[in-house]
Amino acid sequence: MSSIVSREERQVAPNNRKDGLPAMLEAPAVPGQMQTVLKVRRNRSVTSKIIFLIIVVLPTVLAAFYTLTTPSPLYQTEVAFAIRSAENNSSGNLFGGLAASVGVGAGSSDDIYAIRSYLRSVESMRLLDEELNFLSRASSPDLDFWTRLPADATSDAKLKYFRNSVRVDVSVIENIITIKTWAFDPELAREMSLTLIELAEKFINSLNTRAERDIVRLAEAELEAARTLVRDSRLALTEWRKALGEGDPIQTAEAQLELIATLEGELAKTRTELIRLQTYSVSGPRLLDVESRETALEEQIRQERRRLFEDRTGTAGRMSEYERLVVESEIASTQYQAAYEAMSAARQEAARQQKYLVVTAPPPTPEKRSFPRLS
Repeated sequence: MSSIVSREERQVAPNNRKDGLPAMLEAPAVPGQMQTVLKVRRNRSVTSKIIFLIIVVLPTVLAAFYTLTTPSPLYQTEVAFAIRSAENNSSGNLFGGLAASVGVGAGSSDDIYAIRSYLRSVESMRLLDEELNFLSRASSPDLDFWTRLPADATSDAKLKYFRNSVRVDVSVIENIITIKTWAFDPELAREMSLTLIELAEKFINSLNTRAERDIVRLAEAELEAARTLVRDSRLALTEWRKALGEGDPIQTAEAQLELIATLEGELAKTRTELIRLQTYSVSGPRLLDVESRETALEEQIRQERRRLFEDRTGTAGRMSEYERLVVESEIASTQYQAAYEAMSAARQEAARQQKYLVVTAPPPTPEKRSFPRLS
């Protein structure tokens, strides 16, 4: 019986492990397998160290070596400016006046982004190169191989290098533009900033000229048309005077009317005298003389009236044409005065909208290099 129990216990015992796993699933401890596991772990540790050296240590050492040995570090400087206009200077409130005094809010975002695009354009690169010989100095063989411009660089490569050397940032809230420039020479970096400021100012002036031309162009056309009308009307009046040999037919008509009135007065006296002589039955030469005088006065009055009223080429007709020319000349003068005032108002409006550049932070000459950094 004891032998039977011990045999059952031996059959059940393997299944009574603390972890509940069958004893048959437990791998036997083999010395060869343990060595393999240790070898794999050692290989992983060596690989991790190599990767750490390649990814972390080696780049750090190379960067430090490059930093200490590079013959031509890069220097960076920056300049900030704003766009102001005359209309902002006339701001009535305190905040507007203070903002205009520093250039905040003085220029539209369209102008600012237009300037930014221009400063990064091929034209700006060309002008900068003409002024400072920028591209040639950036491709000097004495400079660092990794950061200099290749001597055989294409146009696209030159533009890319220029845009990497010139950065233009825009603050939409404050309407301020910041130009950052990089160069191998600190003085060149500063000269680049100053030159770009000059280019920006010339670009703003071109915008001002275009805006002024658009605003004033219509007023100038109207003024020129009014000036031509005045000239033609005065010329027509002068030609009329030359053709008739008469300065002012109105004065002539007034003189003729005075003459007619005088003649009519003389005629009235003559007729009175004639009636007196006839009443007293006076005859002879005296009566004939008075009658002749009456006839002469009547004829002279008829002729003067004919010259004044009856003939179209007479004084009245000439006076009508003259008055028409005078009225046209006066109307032309009035139109010219109105066009001149409109022209003055247009120029004042153009001047009010003129924009100009205000440097808020002048570019300093950098003292420390910006790339590669020592710390």
